[in-house]
Amino acid sequence: MLEERFPDEKAKALVNWPSQVWPFVKDMANGDWVVMPSKLQSGLYFGELTSDYHFEAAGPNPYYHWRSINRFSGLIPRTVFPQDLLYFFGPFMTICRIQRNDGEARVKAMASRSWQTESVAASAPRIPGGLQSGGGGEDAAEAAEANLKELAADQIVRLIEARSKVYGLTELVEAILKVEGNSTYRSPEGADGGTFILAGGGELGFGRPSLQTYKKRPIYWLVQSPAGPAKGGFACLIYLHRYTKDTLNLVLNKYFRPYMLKLEARQAQLGLDQLNDALPTRDRTAARKEAEKITKVLKECEGWEHDALLPLAQQRIELDLDDGVKVNYLKLQDVLAPIPGLAAKEE
Repeated sequence: MLEERFPDEKAKALVNWPSQVWPFVKDMANGDWVVMPSKLQSGLYFGELTSDYHFEAAGPNPYYHWRSINRFSGLIPRTVFPQDLLYFFGPFMTICRIQRNDGEARVKAMASRSWQTESVAASAPRIPGGLQSGGGGEDAAEAAEANLKELAADQIVRLIEARSKVYGLTELVEAILKVEGNSTYRSPEGADGGTFILAGGGELGFGRPSLQTYKKRPIYWLVQSPAGPAKGGFACLIYLHRYTKDTLNLVLNKYFRPYMLKLEARQAQLGLDQLNDALPTRDRTAARKEAEKITKVLKECEGWEHDALLPLAQQRIELDLDDGVKVNYLKLQDVLAPIPGLAAKEE
């Protein structure tokens, strides 16, 4: 059937899809827990299935197939989970079941402790089933699905955190520069807590200064709507050193507009819930209140897109890293979360 419906798709995709569609429709049951990696931050959301599979032919595109979920957790940082569980939280397949290493019971135990990390014994290093010697079949396939990019990022974060507990981040950067053969000078902290490092080549450091690093001059900026993520608004993190004149267009089309579509789909579902007489009055009331909040967020985000995000994206503003963090921040501040000390005029 899939070959007839999608004749241009690759054979591997047509094999992959049924292995995800079937569990979503038939295997997943009410009460099952669902883990959803965040695309905006390094964390995970957890929820519980609360409905059977539904198909809405007139539903908003592309959300024709759906199941209701009670998302009972906020964003849980990936760093609280042991590495063997993280292998299974980042599969390439959208739908898969975590069965190795007693993962389901361990996650539920962490939830009961308000997501505190496991004890040393419980979090003893484990190798995912598919990576054990002699493993094959389903085990090997599951291990191969691990999202290697996220795993690498997790390991880098853990290493930096471990080092930063011993040394401050500024001291760590200075130590790295020295190991690379530079002579360094680290300034005393200024009135705003800022400091910088000058690094020069040669034993006496007479080479041309090649690097400046600033505390309280963040290079990760949060593009956000006025209400911000705390009130359900849009938020997306960008990295100054990877910024290009097309970054805001990417934020607009790849993240913001799909986010708006998801809000609209959720609002449509809540509209159905309010009309569903089979639901308890309490649930219909909750659906109405949530729909009202989403309406407010949609209205605010539409105005923000029209007045701020779209105009800046169309300008395709270029930044010069040599101008410094503060100067560049001011060029985009209309769509960025406020950063104390950066929004003020230059002293």
